[in-house]
Amino acid sequence: MKTFAAVMTGKGTGAISTIELYGNRAAEIVEQVFSPGAGEQGFKNRSVRFGKISDRDRSLDKVVIGREGLKSFTINCHGNPIIVSDVMSLLARNGAEPVGAERLLAEKLTSATTGTIEIEAAIAMLGTTTLHGTRIIANQIDKGLAAKAAGWLEKANSLSPEKIRGEALEILDNSRAAGLIIHGCRVLITGPPNSGKSTLLNCLAGRPKAVVSHVAGTTRDWVTARCRAGNLCVEFMDTAGLEESAEGLAHSIAARSQRLALELMAKSDLVLLVIDGSIPTCPIDRGLLDRIDSPKVLAVLNKRDLPIRLDLRRLGLKPAGPVAISAKFETGIDELLTSITQILAAKDFDTSLPVCFTKRQERILQGLAAAKSVESAVALISDLLTGKARV
Repeated sequence: MKTFAAVMTGKGTGAISTIELYGNRAAEIVEQVFSPGAGEQGFKNRSVRFGKISDRDRSLDKVVIGREGLKSFTINCHGNPIIVSDVMSLLARNGAEPVGAERLLAEKLTSATTGTIEIEAAIAMLGTTTLHGTRIIANQIDKGLAAKAAGWLEKANSLSPEKIRGEALEILDNSRAAGLIIHGCRVLITGPPNSGKSTLLNCLAGRPKAVVSHVAGTTRDWVTARCRAGNLCVEFMDTAGLEESAEGLAHSIAARSQRLALELMAKSDLVLLVIDGSIPTCPIDRGLLDRIDSPKVLAVLNKRDLPIRLDLRRLGLKPAGPVAISAKFETGIDELLTSITQILAAKDFDTSLPVCFTKRQERILQGLAAAKSVESAVALISDLLTGKARV
C-alpha cells in the first residue's frame, strides 16, 4: 500500500493547517522528519505529540502530531501557505505521494474503521484556530471524553446517576473554555468616545486598521482585528463610543451605532470597557452603565502615561480588573492579554481534560446531566461513543 499525504484544510492563509499522512510507511516518514519536544515520548497508538518538523538542520515549524492508528497521522502546523508547501514537499521527498483530501479520505474509508468521537475529532481539527485547540481535540479520541465515556460504561453497575450527572456537568463547564480555545473568541472594545478604543485596536492589530482621531465619535461602524492572547485566537471589535446621553438622538447615526454596540455586547465572550483614566469622571449615561455591568466586562483604564484620576468605585460598577494601559505608548498590553485569558479560563488550560467539542456531544452530555436512571445514562453514553444507543 502506498503512503499518501494530503492537505485537509482549505486553501489560503489560516491559523492552522492540517496535513494527513496515511499508509504503510507513515510512521517511518514521521520518524524521519519529526522531533518531539522536551518531555514528549515516542508515539503510541492513539497519542498526540508536540514538537517540530525539520528538513535536515532547518526547522520548518512547530507542530502537533496525532497518531490516529498504525498507518494514520495528522500533522497540525501553522497555516502560512509557505509552511504548508514546505512540509508537503518534505513528506514527498521522504516517500509520501501528495494527493487531494478526497483521495486520501477514500483510501481511509476502504480500509479503516473509526469510532464516532474519532471521526468528529478529525473533522473538528480542520477548523481549529490554535495548536492548543488542536491538541485539546486530539486528546479526546482515546483520553479525555472517550476515556471518560468508556469508564462510565465499564463501571455502570456501580455508578449512581448523581455521580454521572455531576461529572457530565463538570465536562460541560470545562467545554466552555475549551470551545474558546478551539474556535476562537470575540472581545468587544467599547467605552466613551475618545477614550482610546481605536488606538487600542490598532495596537493589538499591529497596524492601523481603525481611523484614530482626537474628534470624539469618529468610529460609527465597527472594525475588527485578530491577534493571539496566550492560548486564544481573539477577534477584537472596536465599536462606536457610548455617549453620555442618547436623549434627542433617537434617529441619529450615533444612536443607531450605540444600539448596535449594545447588541454586539450580548454576543461577545468578553467586553473591554475602555475608559480614560486621566479624567475624574466617566462620561457614560447611568442607564448604559447598568446595561454593561456584567461579570464578562473587564475595565481598562487607558492613558496610564498620565496621572490616573478616575475612581471606578464611584461608578458603582463591579467589572473585572481594572487593567491600566497606555494604548498610545503600547504599555500594559501584555497584562491586558493575560487578564483576558484568565477571565475566559483559558490560561494554563489542561488539554487532557474531558470536553465536548460538537453540538451532538453537548446534547448528549446535557441529557446525562438530567438522567434519572443508570439505564437511561448507559444508553446516552453508548450513543456518545458509537452514535447508536445501546438496546
